[in-house]
Amino acid sequence: MLYLKTIFYLSRPINIIITLFVVYISSRIGLPIRDSFLLLAIYLNIVLTLAAGNLINDFYDFELDNRSLQSKTLRLGIYDKSVILISYILLQMINIFLFIFEDLNRIIILILVNIILFLYSRNITKLWYLKNFIVSSLTAYVIFFVASVLNSKSLFLMSTAFCLNFAREIVKDFEDLDNDRSNGRFTMAAKFPVKSRYLTIVYLILNLVISIIYFEKHGMPFLFSSIIFILTSITISMIIKTEKWNRISLLIKITIATGLLLFWLTIK
Repeated sequence: MLYLKTIFYLSRPINIIITLFVVYISSRIGLPIRDSFLLLAIYLNIVLTLAAGNLINDFYDFELDNRSLQSKTLRLGIYDKSVILISYILLQMINIFLFIFEDLNRIIILILVNIILFLYSRNITKLWYLKNFIVSSLTAYVIFFVASVLNSKSLFLMSTAFCLNFAREIVKDFEDLDNDRSNGRFTMAAKFPVKSRYLTIVYLILNLVISIIYFEKHGMPFLFSSIIFILTSITISMIIKTEKWNRISLLIKITIATGLLLFWLTIK
């Protein structure tokens, strides 16, 4: 039971739900996948890879996170990091089993992505300058992995995925800033706090511009652009005026979910 609870909570279920929606949309805008078993395998492989990546990250961060009163592992009653490692191995065993439904190219890509996530988690303190780029790039690549084609729709989705996830990764660094500094761990927020704020704003504005251009080009109602504009404006205002990074992170998640929903309405 503890392993199931560990897998469920540490895999970030909200993020997985958003990822599933991204995968679904990507399958609609790309080359059609007529084999239902293959499509299901792709869905599950991506979800399991994401969940496993979160688990292995928590495994290597176990000691540092447990020095904080807000430690999610302690709140879950996980006092031995081997529980996380075993949960990670279980997910990867299921992941490997599903490879039988995939073609060779996808299998190679999935293996490489899992290796990258493992090495990233293991060397996160040394790769702080690449951390946000790696996570954002892999998130954007999920769209191409499923769609298997580059067109205006997939490029738009990949661009917004990269921008919003890069912004959110910086915000997450600010959320953990005190704990990171007390443990001597470098992140963009810890190393360049002022520049990181501005960079977050730049990526949010870039996402807004891309969204407005896309919605206008495809003749969508002005309301679509207005919604993204309002959410972006509120988020930027909070970044400038407050230190409530958990709320800012939530706002970016809402922007991601809203943007996906509006995009979905353009392809229905």
